[in-house]
Amino acid sequence: MKLKRFFKYSLQIGIAGLILNIFLFATNIFYEMVVPLLEKSDIEGAAFNFLDNLIYFTPCIFIGLFALYIIAGALYKRYYYPKIEDKVFGHMVRKNDRRQKELDERLKFLSRTYYRNCPKCGAPRDEKETVCSSCGASLTVR
Repeated sequence: MKLKRFFKYSLQIGIAGLILNIFLFATNIFYEMVVPLLEKSDIEGAAFNFLDNLIYFTPCIFIGLFALYIIAGALYKRYYYPKIEDKVFGHMVRKNDRRQKELDERLKFLSRTYYRNCPKCGAPRDEKETVCSSCGASLTVR
Protein backbone atom coordinates (compact mmCIF):
# COMPACT_ATOMS: atom_id res chain seq x y z
CA MET A 1 0.00 0.00 0.00
CA LYS A 2 2.99 2.29 0.30
CA LEU A 3 3.36 2.20 -3.48
CA LYS A 4 -0.19 3.51 -3.78
CA ARG A 5 0.80 6.62 -1.85
CA PHE A 6 4.07 6.91 -3.81
CA PHE A 7 2.28 6.86 -7.17
CA LYS A 8 -0.91 8.67 -6.12
CA TYR A 9 0.09 11.99 -7.65
CA SER A 10 2.77 10.72 -10.04
CA LEU A 11 1.29 12.50 -13.06
CA GLN A 12 0.96 15.89 -11.34
CA ILE A 13 4.36 15.71 -9.63
CA GLY A 14 5.99 14.38 -12.79
CA ILE A 15 4.61 17.17 -14.96
CA ALA A 16 5.64 19.81 -12.42
CA GLY A 17 9.14 18.30 -12.28
CA LEU A 18 9.38 18.20 -16.06
CA ILE A 19 8.33 21.83 -16.40
CA LEU A 20 10.72 22.98 -13.69
CA ASN A 21 13.70 21.11 -15.13
CA ILE A 22 12.95 22.15 -18.71
CA PHE A 23 12.89 25.75 -17.44
CA LEU A 24 16.17 25.25 -15.55
CA PHE A 25 17.84 23.68 -18.59
CA ALA A 26 16.49 26.23 -21.07
CA THR A 27 17.53 29.24 -18.99
CA ASN A 28 20.75 27.78 -17.55
CA ILE A 29 19.85 29.21 -14.13
CA PHE A 30 20.99 26.09 -12.29
CA TYR A 31 24.25 25.97 -14.23
CA GLU A 32 24.97 29.67 -13.70
CA MET A 33 24.38 29.32 -9.94
CA VAL A 34 26.56 26.24 -9.40
CA VAL A 35 29.46 26.65 -11.84
CA PRO A 36 31.01 29.67 -10.04
CA LEU A 37 31.36 27.47 -6.97
CA LEU A 38 33.05 24.81 -9.06
CA GLU A 39 35.40 27.35 -10.67
CA LYS A 40 36.52 28.60 -7.24
CA SER A 41 37.49 25.08 -6.19
CA ASP A 42 40.87 23.45 -6.81
CA ILE A 43 39.46 20.89 -9.24
CA GLU A 44 41.11 20.84 -12.67
CA GLY A 45 41.41 18.70 -15.77
CA ALA A 46 39.15 15.75 -16.49
CA ALA A 47 37.44 15.94 -13.09
CA PHE A 48 36.51 19.58 -13.73
CA ASN A 49 35.17 18.75 -17.19
CA PHE A 50 33.16 15.84 -15.82
CA LEU A 51 31.59 17.94 -13.04
CA ASP A 52 31.00 20.84 -15.44
CA ASN A 53 29.08 18.56 -17.82
CA LEU A 54 27.27 16.87 -14.95
CA ILE A 55 26.08 20.22 -13.62
CA TYR A 56 25.06 21.36 -17.08
CA PHE A 57 23.08 18.19 -17.79
CA THR A 58 21.60 17.68 -14.29
CA PRO A 59 18.22 19.14 -15.34
CA CYS A 60 18.20 16.72 -18.29
CA ILE A 61 18.85 13.81 -15.95
CA PHE A 62 15.95 14.93 -13.77
CA ILE A 63 13.74 15.34 -16.84
CA GLY A 64 14.39 11.67 -17.62
CA LEU A 65 13.74 10.62 -14.02
CA PHE A 66 10.46 12.54 -13.84
CA ALA A 67 9.39 11.02 -17.16
CA LEU A 68 10.15 7.55 -15.78
CA TYR A 69 8.18 8.42 -12.64
CA ILE A 70 5.15 9.34 -14.75
CA ILE A 71 5.43 6.12 -16.77
CA ALA A 72 5.94 3.93 -13.69
CA GLY A 73 2.94 5.55 -11.99
CA ALA A 74 0.76 4.98 -15.04
CA LEU A 75 1.84 1.34 -15.28
CA TYR A 76 1.24 0.80 -11.56
CA LYS A 77 -2.23 2.32 -11.73
CA ARG A 78 -3.12 0.34 -14.83
CA TYR A 79 -1.80 -3.14 -14.03
CA TYR A 80 -0.87 -3.59 -10.38
CA TYR A 81 -3.31 -1.40 -8.46
CA PRO A 82 -6.51 -3.01 -9.87
CA LYS A 83 -5.22 -6.41 -8.66
CA ILE A 84 -4.80 -5.00 -5.17
CA GLU A 85 -8.27 -3.44 -5.33
CA ASP A 86 -9.77 -6.75 -6.46
CA LYS A 87 -8.01 -8.59 -3.65
CA VAL A 88 -9.21 -6.10 -1.03
CA PHE A 89 -12.70 -6.01 -2.53
CA GLY A 90 -12.88 -9.82 -2.55
CA HIS A 91 -11.80 -9.92 1.09
CA MET A 92 -14.46 -7.36 1.99
CA VAL A 93 -17.14 -9.34 0.13
CA ARG A 94 -16.20 -12.57 1.92
CA LYS A 95 -16.17 -10.78 5.26
CA ASN A 96 -19.55 -9.21 4.48
CA ASP A 97 -20.98 -12.60 3.45
CA ARG A 98 -19.85 -14.17 6.74
CA ARG A 99 -21.34 -11.30 8.70
CA GLN A 100 -24.59 -11.52 6.73
CA LYS A 101 -24.79 -15.27 7.45
CA GLU A 102 -24.31 -14.61 11.17
CA LEU A 103 -27.03 -11.95 11.08
CA ASP A 104 -29.40 -14.25 9.18
CA GLU A 105 -28.86 -17.00 11.76
CA ARG A 106 -29.43 -14.52 14.58
CA LEU A 107 -32.61 -13.24 12.89
CA LYS A 108 -33.86 -16.80 12.44
CA PHE A 109 -33.15 -17.49 16.11
CA LEU A 110 -34.84 -14.29 17.28
CA SER A 111 -37.87 -14.71 15.01
CA ARG A 112 -38.97 -17.80 16.93
CA THR A 113 -40.49 -17.85 20.39
CA TYR A 114 -38.89 -20.08 23.01
CA TYR A 115 -40.02 -21.32 26.42
CA ARG A 116 -38.18 -19.81 29.39
CA ASN A 117 -38.24 -23.17 31.13
CA CYS A 118 -38.30 -26.64 29.61
CA PRO A 119 -41.92 -27.85 29.22
CA LYS A 120 -40.83 -31.45 30.07
CA CYS A 121 -38.41 -31.14 32.99
CA GLY A 122 -38.76 -27.44 34.00
CA ALA A 123 -35.02 -26.65 33.68
CA PRO A 124 -34.28 -22.96 32.92
CA ARG A 125 -33.26 -22.14 29.36
CA ASP A 126 -29.96 -20.37 28.60
CA GLU A 127 -30.06 -17.43 26.18
CA LYS A 128 -28.99 -19.24 22.99
CA GLU A 129 -30.45 -22.69 23.63
CA THR A 130 -33.09 -24.10 21.31
CA VAL A 131 -33.22 -27.50 23.03
CA CYS A 132 -33.12 -28.30 26.73
CA SER A 133 -29.64 -29.01 28.04
CA SER A 134 -31.03 -31.45 30.62
CA CYS A 135 -33.49 -33.64 28.72
CA GLY A 136 -33.04 -32.60 25.06
CA ALA A 137 -36.63 -31.48 24.50
CA SER A 138 -37.35 -28.70 22.01
CA LEU A 139 -37.83 -25.29 23.64
CA THR A 140 -39.49 -23.79 20.55
CA VAL A 141 -43.09 -22.65 21.06
CA ARG A 142 -45.22 -24.03 18.24
